Amino acid sequence: MSTTTYPFFQVDVFTDKGYLGNPLAVVVALDPSLPIPTDQQMAQFANWTNLSETTFLLPPTDPSKADYRVRIFTPTCELPFAGHPTLGTCRVFLERIGAALDEPRKIVQECGVGLVELLVSQDGSIAFVAPPLSKTGVVEEDKVLIACQAMGIDRSEVLATQWIVNGPKWFALLLKDSETVLRANRTPTEQSKTIEFGIVGAYSEQQRKSPQDPFFEVRTFPHADTIDEDPVTGSFNCPGV
Repeated sequence: MSTTTYPFFQVDVFTDKGYLGNPLAVVVALDPSLPIPTDQQMAQFANWTNLSETTFLLPPTDPSKADYRVRIFTPTCELPFAGHPTLGTCRVFLERIGAALDEPRKIVQECGVGLVELLVSQDGSIAFVAPPLSKTGVVEEDKVLIACQAMGIDRSEVLATQWIVNGPKWFALLLKDSETVLRANRTPTEQSKTIEFGIVGAYSEQQRKSPQDPFFEVRTFPHADTIDEDPVTGSFNCPGV
């Protein structure tokens, strides 16, 4: 049986220090002489990596509109968009084409939500224009109570709720302060395994001793049967905060 081999990278996103970011697996399938991996192959490989997301870097459908196409998989499903996979895949693409990382440029990514613009700065950092939310509004009370029970927090400690669906089906709970976010101790229940949510709490002015100190504490919890807590998530952090 013949086997096709593709370049594979593991990228540490959201950090400039090794092993402190959010890991991402990137499979490069840009070579036109090789077949595109099948849906089943992509899903199986993403399940095997067991990372929160695995991406497949593919040729764009229309090269006049996008630089590349990406498909994003969790261990159990495909996502139309996600934040840290977008950033990590773009970095791999730039390195594969030999682009200078200190030259500002615009990159257009094709993915499940359409075209996403990324801006590469002179210092090599990458930012993206977040796609519009496909669902907003106040979260249903039954889901709020399920999340509170799983986190061991009282409903009275939740100040506001909001759907922020832009790929993953996140909803956000604004808690009364950063300490409440930090002491939350997730104990997954059968019901909580079916929801994806994050919690946000603000630091007080007294706690912020310098301009570099954070304004918010954020924690995110995808489906508990795959990844218990995601260390950092672009698709949640930007709209969630």
